[in-house]
Amino acid sequence: MSVENNILNRFIKKLIFKGKKFKSYKLISASLRFIQKNSKKNHRQLLQLSLINLAPLFNIKIIKKKRKKSKEFPFFLVNKLRLSLSIKFILNNIKSKKKIANKMLAKEILLIMKNNNSLILKKNLLVDRSFSQKKYANYRWF
Repeated sequence: MSVENNILNRFIKKLIFKGKKFKSYKLISASLRFIQKNSKKNHRQLLQLSLINLAPLFNIKIIKKKRKKSKEFPFFLVNKLRLSLSIKFILNNIKSKKKIANKMLAKEILLIMKNNNSLILKKNLLVDRSFSQKKYANYRWF
């Protein structure tokens, strides 16, 4: 129960509208109810599995030096960072559209479960980019 509540709390914190937590809570609970009605599986497990599918293993940190070009360094992500980055991917994708609705969030989660979403491609591009910068992985002093 604590892991599920932690995930929901993170969603709520990242989705706050004008400082009102209750609106984001209503949106997330309505989207979870929509998922529960339209699928035979448990909505909490679907949410967890979609976040696991979307979570990248690597991220890239850009370091700028004086009068030199900036370098990109790949690094492994800790589980908390992986979770927060996958939540950020989902919410940024939804916020890029004009109007945020509970059905949009539910559809995004279901599409991620089917590996049919543009966010999966974004994650794969990030991993490929980090593998291309693998030669700088030993020089991580940030």
